[in-house]
Amino acid sequence: MKRYIKEGKQFDGYLELDGTTIINPTEEELVQAGWQVIEETPTTDHQEETVEEHKEPTEEELLQAALEQKINDIRFYDSSDSINQFQVGSLKMWLDKQERCILYAALLAHEQLGKETMTKIYHGHTFTYPLAQWRQLLGLIEIYATDCLNCTETHIEAVKRLTNREEVLAYDYKQNYPDPLILG
Repeated sequence: MKRYIKEGKQFDGYLELDGTTIINPTEEELVQAGWQVIEETPTTDHQEETVEEHKEPTEEELLQAALEQKINDIRFYDSSDSINQFQVGSLKMWLDKQERCILYAALLAHEQLGKETMTKIYHGHTFTYPLAQWRQLLGLIEIYATDCLNCTETHIEAVKRLTNREEVLAYDYKQNYPDPLILG
């Protein structure tokens, strides 16, 4: 006999996966959702087994599952190309936090050595600008990234305050993000 355990709880007949409630999921779906398969060998004792009655999830359980899924959706959106991009000419690109820090350190080194321009190669495209222009571009990108992160955190906190599943499912987390930058 197989049982499925997650976080100390036994599977009770329904599964929330990718925003969908699945009744009687396959073992593959359960494992994908993080449930551990426990194989039990039947005892030689012929006592009558009690079969646990299938119970429907409570409203609170459904709400908690919806909250977790919506927060995961918000975090996924925060890391997506939908907001993590800016445009230079016709090229859409993004510099993550690490790349921005590396470019800033390079900018400081160029300034310390009295250089006038700096070059960055991005996916085969070469960008050479005066150092003052690099400083302005990096500042604009950093402010944009910060504004996006603040919007994401605001959405997460707003979702955490919702008190019913319908509100959570209907919450539009794609609103209020700044427009992607167009840098020339």
